[in-house]
Amino acid sequence: MKRLFPALLALLIFSVLLTACSGGNELNTVTLTSENGEFVYTFQADETEFSATELSAAKPFHVTLSVEYVGDQDAIDLWCADDLGSISMENENGQTLLDDEFHTRATSRVTLKKGEPYTIEWTGADEYKEYGGIPAGDYKVVAYINFSKDANYDDIQENTLDINFTVK
Repeated sequence: MKRLFPALLALLIFSVLLTACSGGNELNTVTLTSENGEFVYTFQADETEFSATELSAAKPFHVTLSVEYVGDQDAIDLWCADDLGSISMENENGQTLLDDEFHTRATSRVTLKKGEPYTIEWTGADEYKEYGGIPAGDYKVVAYINFSKDANYDDIQENTLDINFTVK
């Protein structure tokens, strides 16, 4: 026991130092997960607080939405307007900075294999270009999930996840 204690103490100190020196990205990551029957939705932002002067047009933010099929079949066909979901940014008044138009009928088929997430990425680059930057303020980045398990759009799967962002 006397030999084990110094080794455990050294391992603990090493872990704390490694975490402190890693740049802290893991500490700022926000992940939301929601289950809806046969599907698991994961919405993740690498960071949620930004400096307006440090944002760039190339990639102001990095957010991902993944849809994973966890049902009984090996794969499933899903029907959607353009994609299984979309991501948009709203200002503090709830107004979307750029609108994505949803179609009322399914037009595309996406096949999901069980256990293999389908990922949608969003950077906010279009919003940044539209407004010449993102001014300081509070924002909400919203993932809208909307697809059907059949081509007639009778079995609709919908979900919304959102993460708050602050630009200083």
